[in-house]
Amino acid sequence: MKSKKANLYLPVIVLLTFIFLTLFAVLVYLDKNDDINEKVGYKSAVIINTYNEGERMMFYLKKSVEYSNEEAWSNLYKNGGYSSLDNCEIKVQDLAGNNYNLWNTCEPLKINKEYSLALKNNLNKYINSYSSAYVNVMDKEKQKENNFNNYNNVLTKIFKENIKLNKVYTKDNKLIISFSPLILKSEDSASSYEIKEPRFYVQVPDLTIFTRVYSIISICKEMQNSVEVCKRNIKSSFQDAVVETDNKILKINIPVNNPIITSQKYQLLIAVDLSKDLQGTEQIDMNSFSYKVYPIN
Repeated sequence: MKSKKANLYLPVIVLLTFIFLTLFAVLVYLDKNDDINEKVGYKSAVIINTYNEGERMMFYLKKSVEYSNEEAWSNLYKNGGYSSLDNCEIKVQDLAGNNYNLWNTCEPLKINKEYSLALKNNLNKYINSYSSAYVNVMDKEKQKENNFNNYNNVLTKIFKENIKLNKVYTKDNKLIISFSPLILKSEDSASSYEIKEPRFYVQVPDLTIFTRVYSIISICKEMQNSVEVCKRNIKSSFQDAVVETDNKILKINIPVNNPIITSQKYQLLIAVDLSKDLQGTEQIDMNSFSYKVYPIN
């Protein structure tokens, strides 16, 4: 006859054995799959961090375009439509110390080209100042195996060397600035995150003011008007204009509305010598004031 205690202990022993074997199997499974879990977590972190860095790059580039656009227009107006004061042979100065390009000595004026040059110069300044904030996933040993000390240095270099201004063009009355596509390699180089061709819309100030000023001065020369008559004609067309005269030279300062920062105004500075030939209409391409595709090398 079996003991009552034996009958009581047997189920307990079976249950404890089952629990022990289950725990043992789970531990063995976790141990075998620990490397898999580590790889899955690592891959996820790399993808997320690379994506976040790409988004940060695009935000930085968008702001760079906005600031560069504003600075480009400010320079163009200040330089009489040119990207710098070096486009003209002679510069003159007004009583306030402002420098003017003497239009008679300038290269033929093509606003779209000058704008693109000014924009590119400003953008390069911001692009070269970029610094990645990427959070590294690899430990230092793996970084050494992949020949880099910090992957955000690698991404900073990729951004600076591969962000290229592609073209500037108009669509639906908006000025569009586009860049060549950017591809970011992941930290382990096993995957990549491609940013499609970045493009941004920007606002454009009034461009007709250049042709209007040119037209007034051309008529003055054709009619052989005096300096004072030409001065009055300019002031009647641009009520806020300040015009200084120095013999036959007109120094024209016209405030222009700023569509980007409405609380500020641009200053259009143009100097013209009425005793000398002005660029003819065949030299100033009026079509250049309407934007066309203008590739940047």
